[in-house]
Amino acid sequence: MRNIKTYDFSETVLDKEVLIDCETGLSKDNLAIVREGMRLVATEGSCRHTFEKLPFDVAAKTGTSQVIKNINGVSTITNNGLLISFAPADKPEIAVAFIAEGFRSGTRASPITGQIYEHYFSATEKATPPQPINQVLA
Repeated sequence: MRNIKTYDFSETVLDKEVLIDCETGLSKDNLAIVREGMRLVATEGSCRHTFEKLPFDVAAKTGTSQVIKNINGVSTITNNGLLISFAPADKPEIAVAFIAEGFRSGTRASPITGQIYEHYFSATEKATPPQPINQVLA
């Protein structure tokens, strides 16, 4: 992460030098295969209906984790949806990691992620703050 800006891009809240902590050892060929697979998830796969509306390609990977919860004294298996993505797919500028408790799959997180990309890539003069849908309690 290079910097963090306010919702309307008028201020930089955090600006820092990017440091490489370690090398992964992943070859450029293998990385290209992974990136193409992620692009296909967003353009032809399970997330295409959300991301095809955007004027650029997104790369994404969905996932689901199962969690056993005790609900009213009964052990119940619930799912958490996971979605990691970046855009534009060919020259990434922003990455989004979305974890949604109680979502059946990561695909279900794609509409909200699509809205994040729409907001981010909209013209600065058109930018409006996200409207709260619910409250998150600390």
